[in-house]
Amino acid sequence: MNQRERDDLLQFLQPLLRTRATDKDFAAEILILDQCARQPDALYLLVQRAMTLESALEAAQARIAEQQGALAADTVTQDATRDTTLARAGTDDRSGAWGRGLCSAGTRAAATACLGTSRPPRPTTRATT
Repeated sequence: MNQRERDDLLQFLQPLLRTRATDKDFAAEILILDQCARQPDALYLLVQRAMTLESALEAAQARIAEQQGALAADTVTQDATRDTTLARAGTDDRSGAWGRGLCSAGTRAAATACLGTSRPPRPTTRATT
């Protein structure tokens, strides 16, 4: 183990020393203790696995943030391109709700703002005599 690995391990273990389980399932605890007693390397393997999963989660979160940033940048570029195209055409048809992007949000609230209703009108039935 090198110094960085040692520091990572201590950083991972420190919160465990400060935390107490307040709502412990005793049947689960007995099962865990029993299985750990049968496998001498269980604690080592559990910590190793938990650290690996934590690292994978952090990497996935970083990747998601990166992709969200790229998506936001693409949206800004597309908006600028659209504005340039409209300016060249001599029109800027963004005065209505659609042009301001209210309907494109895809939410029920946006649909209500655009259409004035949260659900489609019901067909009327005529009484037959």
